[in-house]
Amino acid sequence: MCSDVLYEDFEYLYTMNVDWQKLNNKTVLVTGGTGFIGSLLLKYMNFLNKEKKFSISLITVIRNEEKAKEVLNGLNVEIVKADLADKFEITGQIDYIFHCAAVTKSKEMIEHPVEVTESIVDATRNVLKLAITNKAESIVYLSSMEVYGQPDISDNPEGKIL
Repeated sequence: MCSDVLYEDFEYLYTMNVDWQKLNNKTVLVTGGTGFIGSLLLKYMNFLNKEKKFSISLITVIRNEEKAKEVLNGLNVEIVKADLADKFEITGQIDYIFHCAAVTKSKEMIEHPVEVTESIVDATRNVLKLAITNKAESIVYLSSMEVYGQPDISDNPEGKIL
C-alpha cells in the first residue's frame, strides 16, 4: 500500500490532535485523486480503513484512467472519470469533499491563463453544487500549485527553475 516512510508518517498523523473518527462510516470524495495531495489523502484514508479498522467509502474523480491505475494501484477507491468543469453526476451520499483537482501543467497555465482560470472556477462551482445537492458536511479546497500571476524575473533573468 505505501512505503515504510509513508506508513510512519501516517501513524504519526493518526496520533495528532485530530478527530479522525468524523470520517468513520462516511463517504469521502477526493477530486484530483491522481495528483500529489489527492493521492496522499486517498492513501491515508485507505490506511485508516486497513490499519485502524475504519469504514470510509472512498470516491475519486479523475481525468486519466491510465494514471489512476498506476497511482491508485492497490487502493480501495471507486474511480469516476469526468471533467469537473463539465456537468457530472455522482450517485449516492457524499459526506465530505476534498477538492484537489486543477490543471497542473505550468505551460498550459502560461499559454492559456483565461481558459485555465475558467476551468478552475467551473470545476469548483460544479463541486460546490454537488456538495449542496448531497448536503455534504464539509468541503475543503486545496492545491499544491504555485500562485498565479506574472513572475518577477529580475533575480532570475535566464528563467531557470529555482
